[in-house]
Amino acid sequence: MNIEEILSQLKSEDSTFPRKALKAAISQREEITPHLLKIIENVNHDSSELLNRERDLSLIYAMFLLAQFREPSAYPLIVTLVSKNEQVVEDLLGDLVTEDLGRMLASVYDGRLELIQELIENHSLYEYVRTAAIKCLTILVAHKLLPREVVINYFRLLFNSKLKKDGSYVWTSLVCESTNLCPKELEIEIRKTFEADLIEPFFINLKDVEKSLKTNINQSLSSLRKNHHYSLINNTIAEIEGWACFKHEPSKKTISTEEVAPSFSGLFKKTNTSNKKLKKSQNKKKGFG
Repeated sequence: MNIEEILSQLKSEDSTFPRKALKAAISQREEITPHLLKIIENVNHDSSELLNRERDLSLIYAMFLLAQFREPSAYPLIVTLVSKNEQVVEDLLGDLVTEDLGRMLASVYDGRLELIQELIENHSLYEYVRTAAIKCLTILVAHKLLPREVVINYFRLLFNSKLKKDGSYVWTSLVCESTNLCPKELEIEIRKTFEADLIEPFFINLKDVEKSLKTNINQSLSSLRKNHHYSLINNTIAEIEGWACFKHEPSKKTISTEEVAPSFSGLFKKTNTSNKKLKKSQNKKKGFG
């Protein structure tokens, strides 16, 4: 299958999962990469055309493939993409924002921490983009791509000065992700945040934090690396093939305990929708591993 044929199938509005096209894209990584980057660039320039093609998932395929390829050129493009207004981001990416964006950003991270920080600190952005960026930092630490001390020190700045005390879910996410890192250094800040009533107790409470404080840091990070929700993107086909928008037989994949047991992340249940780009209701569901 040549590049033109691959791109044609990836842009198709057919409900058939484009397995052959994705396999061909993966086997022709070097040749297809500029075209995948171009898909994101085009949407960044003008998203209206893609929004009018309701079942065209080429943007999502491109993001997953580039994440699997560990393509650093995709990093600033994705940051620009998710910096659009909330409605556009929801319509373009749907559940991907809460499900996979943090993992994608970590997978294509090019070392420029300031781009993630800008997402987190921009109060005008979609709050779940900001929480995905916070989660990205935890993933980078778990996979030894960023020192834990760097993230802990940055989280301290967020607690103390860089976030508005507005009660947004960003605060809950910050506490959740701090807790994943066994935040002995942040205990005072976390307790103050609970005292200020900025945390949604449905997702995490002080007992959860106190339990984490007693956990060995290396053991906690090792557990995160085994947790699918904190993994890097490694297999585009496996990530996407089970989505309900495709015509397929029910999946018989066996998932390990580590994959389904969420950490303190405010995870969201993937909804069975026929179109990932339609506006999603914010059905948050959390469980603790």
